[in-house]
Amino acid sequence: MISASYAFLRALLRLTQDGREPPTVATTVPFISPLIGMLARGPAFFNGLSDRYGPPIYTLRLPGTRLYMVNSAALITAIEAATSIGLLSNTMPTAFWVVYHMFSDPTLLQECRRELSAAVQEQGVVCTLDLAVVRNSCPVLLSTFQEVFRFYGISVGVRVVQEDSMLEGKYLLKKGSTVIIPGSVQHNLRSVWGDAVDTFDYKRFIPEQGSKVDCRTR
Repeated sequence: MISASYAFLRALLRLTQDGREPPTVATTVPFISPLIGMLARGPAFFNGLSDRYGPPIYTLRLPGTRLYMVNSAALITAIEAATSIGLLSNTMPTAFWVVYHMFSDPTLLQECRRELSAAVQEQGVVCTLDLAVVRNSCPVLLSTFQEVFRFYGISVGVRVVQEDSMLEGKYLLKKGSTVIIPGSVQHNLRSVWGDAVDTFDYKRFIPEQGSKVDCRTR
């Protein structure tokens, strides 16, 4: 009975998967393995698939639906041309981790205080923070802020395919399917961030002298 059920699921997967769609992964037990993986591991499941298979986009077949998982920054640009993805659920955890790292590292705290002191204008008992100065003259603070987004970002961008679409002319996305963009995968790619990807580095986003910030930091 088990063998017959497995053979049926395997045949159903083969017959219903278009060759133009992104390749399927996690098919040990067709339609069931991805569901178990997501329930058991959460976002870590997507990171594991990226590390194991590494395609720019792949298909997870679940009962009654398809999930297209996007790993490539280039493909994300094509899908999210007009939408910014929130990297954290709200501002509270962002502020918490920025303050946490500042007060956990005396050197970082001293550098941020030095930068911000130039942005504060005092008029009697009123102090005003010039945000233009913060944006343009506080590289350590801004780099710390961006590294918090990268290190702790847990967002998952979700889109529903409104009609059959070819992505970059080679990946078929079927109408009614779901496109998922797990931010944690993008933030943990060693090919992008290097071997120190698992380390919080508040200087990661500070451009070298005379150079522009790489587009991957935007």
